[in-house]
Amino acid sequence: MRAFTVVVASAGCAVLLAACSSSSSGGGTSGDQSSTSSSSSSSSSSSSTSSTVAGGTTNLNPCQLVTRAEASKLAGVSLGPGKESTISKSSKECVYGGQTLNVFTVEVAEAASPEAANAEWTKDQAQAQEALKKKVPAGLSVKLDATGLSGLGDKAEAVRASAKVQGVAIALSGIYVLKGSTFFAFQDLALGKSAPSQSDLKSQAEMVLGRI
Repeated sequence: MRAFTVVVASAGCAVLLAACSSSSSGGGTSGDQSSTSSSSSSSSSSSSTSSTVAGGTTNLNPCQLVTRAEASKLAGVSLGPGKESTISKSSKECVYGGQTLNVFTVEVAEAASPEAANAEWTKDQAQAQEALKKKVPAGLSVKLDATGLSGLGDKAEAVRASAKVQGVAIALSGIYVLKGSTFFAFQDLALGKSAPSQSDLKSQAEMVLGRI
């Protein structure tokens, strides 16, 4: 396991302000309806940190790969409906709990072939990590500790990171999986509480594999 480093630069006030501004909206709306999504075109900010995966095209809905109920269970809070967005023709993202104290993201990408997907593994990991880090309060830079996992798809890694700034705990955990020509990832960023365990993430990943 590689040691992780959390670098904090003038983050204390940013974290506390984020927590205060988010607490009024809570961890998302409650309810038992299934996950819904609203598609949008790729924005310039998204395209600057992602790329089309070797000729692939995806019709998978990331909000269906990990549903609202499943994301809420993993996060330990009641999350509102997921918002789906198109990053490129080969990749999509779903965000639950945007602008709250708990943000859960799901990404999926498809390459033209398993060989192409394997070649894109590192790039897709970096893209998923970048999507998660964008949800971190301004001024806080994180590096994730990655652990290889066996028996899950063709290739998989779990990631974790944590920090504490002026008494506010920040926890991140996620999982990245490659199966054939499909890459998917889901991650949780939580302020003031723990993030999902590796075993819970792996169990959910096994369910996702049955949906692709």
